[in-house]
Amino acid sequence: MNVDPPNFLPVIYKTEVEAASLTGMLPTLLIIGFLIYMMRRSADMMGRGGRKGGGLFGGVMESTAKLINPTDIGVKFQDVAGCEEAKIEIMEFVNFLKNP
Repeated sequence: MNVDPPNFLPVIYKTEVEAASLTGMLPTLLIIGFLIYMMRRSADMMGRGGRKGGGLFGGVMESTAKLINPTDIGVKFQDVAGCEEAKIEIMEFVNFLKNP
């Protein structure tokens, strides 16, 4: 390559970030950002004593069951022993348990 040094072409090296690599990472960054936002939001709600059942899942796992004291129940079996409606309801309940 018999080229004289004054005739050399200048070569400039650049390192560029390709836009394709950034767009490929964008969905992942959005998901991570959303998760961080939700965790901070739920931590804020729990920290300041937010509404009952707050947090990340909004109380989805919270049970609505309540304990009943047996002495508070005023109806006894002898009160409904002859009642046909009570018998039908119990039969429907048993049928449901046998054939869900």
